[in-house]
Amino acid sequence: MSWSEFSKVLPQTARVGKTGALEIGEYDMIQLAHDFGTPLFVMDLVEVRDRLRRYRDAFGPANVFYASKVFLTKGFAQIVAEEGVNMECLAGGELYVALTSGFPAERIAVHGNNKSRQELIEALDAGVGSIVVDSFHELDLLRELTAELDKVARIVLRITPGVEAHTHDYLVTGVEDTKFGFTIGETALRAIDLVARTESFELVGLHSHIGSQILDLRPFDEAARKMVQFLAQARRTTALEIPSLTLGGGLGIAYLPTDEAGSIEDLAKVVHEAVASEAEAVNTPAPQVKVEPGRSIVGPSTLTLYTVGTIKDLPNARRYVSVDGGMSDNIRPALYQARYTFLSALRPDEPHDRPCTIAGKLCETGDLLAHDALLPEVEPGEIIACAGTGAYAYAMSSNYNKQPKPAVVAVFGGETRVLARREKYEDLLRLDG
Repeated sequence: MSWSEFSKVLPQTARVGKTGALEIGEYDMIQLAHDFGTPLFVMDLVEVRDRLRRYRDAFGPANVFYASKVFLTKGFAQIVAEEGVNMECLAGGELYVALTSGFPAERIAVHGNNKSRQELIEALDAGVGSIVVDSFHELDLLRELTAELDKVARIVLRITPGVEAHTHDYLVTGVEDTKFGFTIGETALRAIDLVARTESFELVGLHSHIGSQILDLRPFDEAARKMVQFLAQARRTTALEIPSLTLGGGLGIAYLPTDEAGSIEDLAKVVHEAVASEAEAVNTPAPQVKVEPGRSIVGPSTLTLYTVGTIKDLPNARRYVSVDGGMSDNIRPALYQARYTFLSALRPDEPHDRPCTIAGKLCETGDLLAHDALLPEVEPGEIIACAGTGAYAYAMSSNYNKQPKPAVVAVFGGETRVLARREKYEDLLRLDG
């Protein structure tokens, strides 16, 4: 594997520096690993801001909701706010972090298939822009709470459109057999009718999300058309305007140089054309189109730096390269069989032709980050990088085996900004009774 191939999965400011080492945001990754330790998440802020702006330009700032589940800290929420787009948060902790960061409540959509009474109270008290409702149980709770609190709930109803997204089974959310949303058709129409008859509810839109890490744009077209057809039916049935249609996120990214991911602009073209043409076909005004991207904003911006430890060569020629992290900082390979690209941060432009299994340090046989990575002849103590780790890796990280969580450092123009500090051993005791 060559540098030209690595550049397909690295952040846009990645280059081979004067010392021969990998640079991101004009910062030498070997120096950064020395300054902050490893494992270390390194985020290219130029890439993040560029992707936020591309979504903003393609859909309009009022129609873009960053999916905070993929990565969220107070500092990152402030970056999203600065770029003028909105945010979708799971009720509870994500909402708390966003609000604590100063993110405007009216620019937040609250999600969750099983929001508690307390979480709904928090959302209503905060004055969030909308609550995405998944169930009749939640509608009942909201009806009680809006009466008690004398508030109006701006509601978006989540609909499962029955579209196969051709992704990992755990990442599919738009088919009927899922925990999310109201099944399209009679069930969803009953929910819309209930909202229409409740004075303390304002139905501001319908929502669908078909899955995650979708590389083929055709399912987005299919989902958009099905939702517009249903929107037209709902408008006729209830006489409600229902002004907006949120089509979720799910745009995939290139984790491997061979991955072909659609662009933000291609996605916008596909869904806007599908909505416009289908609205004309069913004789209904085209709704405002909203999206909730996450992975395609932050995923390609970030890499993880590791220090190589034990190297084990087996008689069958398999080589295990162990690093100082693993499933505690990136559980996705174990959970989803996710694949990543690894490279030497010390000499990224040297030939990478030795097949290696990248092993973590956790006490699990399945703690493997890659089965078929290509590296040079690395040595213990060498810094290697895993590309494309901005989405879900830190968000899903844990303290398994009492591993302290890594730091997250943003780089730009040779400067750094710590978005999350590295945990210390004493942090592992902070919740002990």
